[in-house]
Amino acid sequence: VQKCIDACSKLAGKLKSTDPFEVPHPQYVREHATDFRTRSTVGIMLNGCQIDNMVVGGPAWNSHQLEHGDEILKVDGRTVDADDILDGLVGNDLPGSTVRLTVRKDIPGNSLETVTLHRMASEVIADRRRMFELFTSIKDRAVQVHDLVIPSIVDKCIQLWASMLESDMDRQDMTRRKYGILQEQCTRIAHDVKADLRRLRNQDRRSLQGIVEEEAE
Repeated sequence: VQKCIDACSKLAGKLKSTDPFEVPHPQYVREHATDFRTRSTVGIMLNGCQIDNMVVGGPAWNSHQLEHGDEILKVDGRTVDADDILDGLVGNDLPGSTVRLTVRKDIPGNSLETVTLHRMASEVIADRRRMFELFTSIKDRAVQVHDLVIPSIVDKCIQLWASMLESDMDRQDMTRRKYGILQEQCTRIAHDVKADLRRLRNQDRRSLQGIVEEEAE
């Protein structure tokens, strides 16, 4: 019985601490995470100081406060232009550090908003960031040769790809929530079984004690 109790305790501990979604980065990420010139990222594609796109799952996208077409006017209180905005966004280049953006919204009235982002380690979204950089290179090359069609096609590809990534993330979040509920239920059952086994063990001890006392009489 004691072995079963110990097994239930061990199982309950594993169920509570295990995260099935915590897996190593794909091979591509491990091999190419050092290809980027910065250790951190805010996940923004720029056209000058205007937001052209955002990496799905990156800090800018996760904030739900920025949109395509928004113009970044200041970074950490300092006015920026197309020449120095990237340096401002990189900042101290420490994952987890914050950067404060003053943004002119691409909406009627062009209101100004302040958005604070937390820089993310480049390797976390290395594959998506690399894809966006490739898309940006294609668009830049098309502009150089005065091709007006390719940039539009690239934008459509990015939108479709981003939509697919967003759907995958939503499904993963839903799966994680359902797993969490199942995890709690299984943990509770394991604790209940453990408690029942302890009661059974105590009953057996009392029964055995009674038999010993009867024989002694």
